[in-house]
Amino acid sequence: MKPLMFMLREEGYTTQELLVVLIVSSLLFSFGISIYVSASKSVGGWSKRNQLKESVQRTLAIVSFDIMRCSELNYVTDSTLSFVRDNKSVTYHFDGKNVHRNDILLSKPENVNLEMIIGRENDNSDSISQTMLLTIKISGNMKSQVYQATVTVDVPMSSKQLFVASKKGFN
Repeated sequence: MKPLMFMLREEGYTTQELLVVLIVSSLLFSFGISIYVSASKSVGGWSKRNQLKESVQRTLAIVSFDIMRCSELNYVTDSTLSFVRDNKSVTYHFDGKNVHRNDILLSKPENVNLEMIIGRENDNSDSISQTMLLTIKISGNMKSQVYQATVTVDVPMSSKQLFVASKKGFN
C-alpha cells in the first residue's frame, strides 16, 4: 500500500499558482524596465542640455576674455569683430552656424548650432573717458533645446583713443 500513497500525495504547485507567479513576475519585470528606460532618457536629456550650456558658455568666455585683453579695436559688425591683442590681429566671425576665430572653428560638440550677435554701445556718461561697450549674445540650439548667454564687455581704449576722445571733449 505504501507505493499507492506515494502516488496519491499531491506535493508541488498547481497550474493556477504557477500562472499567478508568472503574471506577477512579468509585471515586476516590465515595471523595472520602464523605470530604467525613463531614467536613461532623462539622464540623456540632462547631459545634452549640459553639453549645450557648456559649449555656449565656453565660446562666450573665450570671446569676452580676448576682448578684455585687446589693445585696439579695428571694426565691429553684427557678426564680425576684429581687434588687436598682443600685437596680433584677431578676428571673430559668425558664418551662420559656427563661430570662427581667425578662420579657425572654435571647438563645439556635434549637433550644436551656435549663433553670435555683437552689439556696440558708447557710454557717454563722461565725455573725456568714453568707453565702448560690446554686447555679445551667443545662443546655441541642439534639436529642441535652446540655451542663450549674453555678456557686456568694456573694451579697453588705447592711449591714442583716450587722447583723441579728450580733444573732442574740449572743442
